[in-house]
Amino acid sequence: MNNTKMVTLNLLGHGIDAEMDVPVVMLFELIKLMPSLLDRLGIEKLTNDYSILNEKLKAKCTTSGKIKWDPNVPNDLMFMRTFQLVAVMGAHLFDTPLMLAGNGIGEYVEQFGGIDVTSQVESGEIPREIFHGG
Repeated sequence: MNNTKMVTLNLLGHGIDAEMDVPVVMLFELIKLMPSLLDRLGIEKLTNDYSILNEKLKAKCTTSGKIKWDPNVPNDLMFMRTFQLVAVMGAHLFDTPLMLAGNGIGEYVEQFGGIDVTSQVESGEIPREIFHGG
């Protein structure tokens, strides 16, 4: 995964003070799949699954900060996928914002169909003050 574009995903909004660099393509594929999973499995099942996964992560993430994972270690890969699932499921089920950071992430969000915040700020649709406190 040396040439894979990574994005930092933070789970603070899910009650977990941890972040992890994850493959951006993998994350956005999961985001695209979530509505169909919600339709297929139902909100009750996904809400229950979210709670179970969130508790597992809270138990494993005992220290705050950045968590590293090794793509060659099956348990690490599974842990990284669980990390992504909690973020994406929470975003769909509870409108918990996805907390993403990384070089070029704006381009991926735009390709995915997100808003172009920069052009909206420049055009005055979104006040600049909300980004720097006045």
